[in-house]
Amino acid sequence: MNWMRANPQMLLIVVMMSGSFIILAHFSLFRNKVIQRFMHASRGNIQKQVVIEESPYIKRNKIMNRESLARILRLNFEQKNETKPTSRKCHVAYAKLKGYISLHLMTEETNQTTSSGLTWPPTLKYLDFIYKDLEHGGVYKGPKECKCATNFAIIVPFRDREQHLRFFLFYIHPLLQRQRTCYTIIVVEQDDDKTFNKGKMMNSGFLYANSIGDFDCYIFHDVDMIAENDRNIYQCKEKKVAHLVWQMDKYDYEIPYYDYIGGVLAFTKEQFITVNGFSTMYEGWGGEDDDMMKRIWAKGYELWRPRKKNIARFKMIHHNHDKRNPRIDDYLMQDLLFSAISRQDSDGLNSLHTVRTDVIKYPSHTRVKVRS
Repeated sequence: MNWMRANPQMLLIVVMMSGSFIILAHFSLFRNKVIQRFMHASRGNIQKQVVIEESPYIKRNKIMNRESLARILRLNFEQKNETKPTSRKCHVAYAKLKGYISLHLMTEETNQTTSSGLTWPPTLKYLDFIYKDLEHGGVYKGPKECKCATNFAIIVPFRDREQHLRFFLFYIHPLLQRQRTCYTIIVVEQDDDKTFNKGKMMNSGFLYANSIGDFDCYIFHDVDMIAENDRNIYQCKEKKVAHLVWQMDKYDYEIPYYDYIGGVLAFTKEQFITVNGFSTMYEGWGGEDDDMMKRIWAKGYELWRPRKKNIARFKMIHHNHDKRNPRIDDYLMQDLLFSAISRQDSDGLNSLHTVRTDVIKYPSHTRVKVRS
């Protein structure tokens, strides 16, 4: 300390040099931050060559090509957007729902082109492009900020309705995502020339879904039924079988009769196994839904529908009946319905004989091809 008293000028020089080092250190940190922000801002314009004086990634005065810069920007972007895992469960955010959905459906069985040049209904390729939050196979793992409370398997029996399927996929994905639920879209296609057997396709879809995951709810959805209100929450009930349809435009926004359960029907795994799935005896159009209603009653389950009828609204896409899906003879249908309960335990899941010929995983859905 004596030298400080003897040399006050030297003390002043030491203090000034220390301050300079501190200023230089702060400037270096500030410069690096500016460089990093510049690189992030340049993310959308990586075609130009950029000279970077100094950064953690490259040497001084190195000219970066577009691939190097893109790689660095991608690293910065991923680090910035890295989300922490959360155990908070997702709940429906009603404030974010739209309510009524304006649907644009064609009545003709032909493609149309909009004024902007877009094919309508959208092609599968276009659907794959716009729904980027999906994993391959039409799998949605839920929003990033929370953990899904439920995981659905949406099972769609299908054949010769490619346009209807494109409409269905276009509208169902955003609806379910706004409801903040995890789901997988499984389209079960009858891959032969036999008369269409809807019951076999739905049972096959259930068995396939069980083989790929543990779902809380299995929703059997007609491909030509499009929801008009996203406040109609897709869900299962533990003690009741859920029917999500109250109003259909085909019937002047009514249902044809109270026990009608067509369109959209939801089961838990236990419920579907208990009723032994759908009957496989109905070859052609009609009857399998009424048969299922008898199965539900016979096993002691009640039917649940949404409390507000004007929310459970659906539009049905108009179509002509397929020649390979003719209406079942009325006398045969009555005989089958009369014996529905007596053969319930021997006709259904436990008697299913189908052959799975192919599984194709599109970005928008999983296509399971089945021969009956």
